Amino acid sequence: MKYKVASVEELKKVLEIDDGEKDISLSEGIYEIYDSVSLCSNVKISGIKGKTILKGSKRIDLPECSGPIVEIDLDDAGVSDVGRFGLGPYEDFWKEYDIPKPHMEGEGPSLELFYEGKRLPLSRYPENGYLWINDALGETERLDRNGNKCGTHEGVFRPDDSTIFEKEDCEELLLHGYWYWDWATQRHLIDHFDRETGTVTVQKPWHCYGYNGDRSDGHGGKFYVSNAKSAVTKPGEWCISRKERKIYLCPYPGQTYVDISVCENIFEGRGLENIEIKNVEFMNLRRSAVWLEDCKGVEIVDVTVKNCGSWAMIADRCRDVVIRECSICNTGAGGIAVSGGDRNELCSGNILVENNEIHDIAHWMRTYMPAIEANGVGITVRSNRIWDVPHFAICFQGNQHVIECNDIRNACFESNDAGVIYGGCDCSCLGNVIRYNHIYDIHGLNGEGCVSIYFDDGFCGAEVYGNVIAHNPYVGVLLGGGREIHVHDNRFFECGISLLADRRVLTWGEKLRKRLRKNLEKVDYQNESWKKAFPRLQNYLEDEPWYPKYNSFTDNTIVGGNGLLFESGEDVGEHIRVEHNRYVKTPNAYEIRFDTKGWTCIWEENRE
Repeated sequence: MKYKVASVEELKKVLEIDDGEKDISLSEGIYEIYDSVSLCSNVKISGIKGKTILKGSKRIDLPECSGPIVEIDLDDAGVSDVGRFGLGPYEDFWKEYDIPKPHMEGEGPSLELFYEGKRLPLSRYPENGYLWINDALGETERLDRNGNKCGTHEGVFRPDDSTIFEKEDCEELLLHGYWYWDWATQRHLIDHFDRETGTVTVQKPWHCYGYNGDRSDGHGGKFYVSNAKSAVTKPGEWCISRKERKIYLCPYPGQTYVDISVCENIFEGRGLENIEIKNVEFMNLRRSAVWLEDCKGVEIVDVTVKNCGSWAMIADRCRDVVIRECSICNTGAGGIAVSGGDRNELCSGNILVENNEIHDIAHWMRTYMPAIEANGVGITVRSNRIWDVPHFAICFQGNQHVIECNDIRNACFESNDAGVIYGGCDCSCLGNVIRYNHIYDIHGLNGEGCVSIYFDDGFCGAEVYGNVIAHNPYVGVLLGGGREIHVHDNRFFECGISLLADRRVLTWGEKLRKRLRKNLEKVDYQNESWKKAFPRLQNYLEDEPWYPKYNSFTDNTIVGGNGLLFESGEDVGEHIRVEHNRYVKTPNAYEIRFDTKGWTCIWEENRE
């Protein structure tokens, strides 16, 4: 049946009708959706491109005020759910390091404000940059790998500037920090501030990596403070008092209204079949525009998502999915998260994420929230344009994925130890292909660069070819102790190091090896499907499992930079085949940014 609807109420009524297939046309207009819309099977929903807008927000007229700050009573405004600030990632995320899931899908900022289609900024101190931990004062010392004290485990510290904590409104402050590493963020609420000593104690759960009191590297031990009323000083800035159920806003000149996000997911569905969504725009919502779980036969085409508090779209444990020609920006978490297929039987999820534009994401959860996340079997990520993302561009885990023809620039700009295309800590992730991608202008934190293609912590199984990797002061491809990775016929232009290979699984201790065993045991890798696809994996645990074996780097072209860098010792150099590569030196090679003692640099025409 075909339906033409012009209101949210009509849409919900049609979705409840049990009459087989539904073809629903949404008229031109703005639809304010306050509660999530439950989808049904066998439904097509389409709008008029650029003219059908689904908003998860409620418009509130601003009250009159005599000063620079407007006070909005949320009860008077009819906003009953004031939400809560998402604080994650939590301790279990960092300890398990089990990505992707997708994680923290409900841990965004919750209630937000918008005006003229733009997110209004929660108040921040300092306005730019960070406060720093001068002294980590917890009772339990944290030691670095060399045994030197570099912080404490408890969230007790003295910042270099305590001005904001001395204000009268400090009890609802929110602290967002890179507390130890520049890739591990977490938010905290204040537990206590000692005015005499200037010591801050944050609420548990404390960050599992502790709190860095050493400012020498300029990466960890830094944070900023948000939601302070005293920091609401410029037009657009605001804060919320959930105790008083009030918002304090500094409006723009002439501003008469504000949009307050109230809806969680606009469209959601579980266990459905045959869903098609086209030509609509989603905006101003608390979580995701489309949230699907255990669905089959999904097509999302030519959709725009902006101003959402979590992921733009999630299709978790789904099959036969196409997401293409969508535009995504200004999310609280990542862009598109998809998972599907059966890893035990190596059955494909048949998922395609193609020709989407994704940029300016992860404003709330800054790390481990990629533009595209793929988990399972048989996912193709193709011809997407990704730019200006603070951490990963593409994160993947599982088998037989194809990541190809993507154009990626300025990713990982708030971290150095991060990967534009990233897979980590799983020796069963075989059969993946990364090809024909263009990755460029990867400046990293403080202009030091990061890793363009990162196989982290023993990750195994990929063929990498036909890629162009340019203008990265750090590393083009990093092999983090894994095996079965073949890098060939790529072009590296002005990369600090084109290939870095180490033996971390051998040297970093039993904790990493235990995690690799755990992830291997999650799949039935001894069954017939796995034996046929990946025969060498059957004897993995008997075949010197922690040695970085069966890797190769061949037929690549390297222009500029410092060549290849291997952790010294036969464990790396004797287990990687390096041959038929072409090297062209240029006068502006980047300096290798860390101490190379114990490393071997390779810069030559051929090494048999």
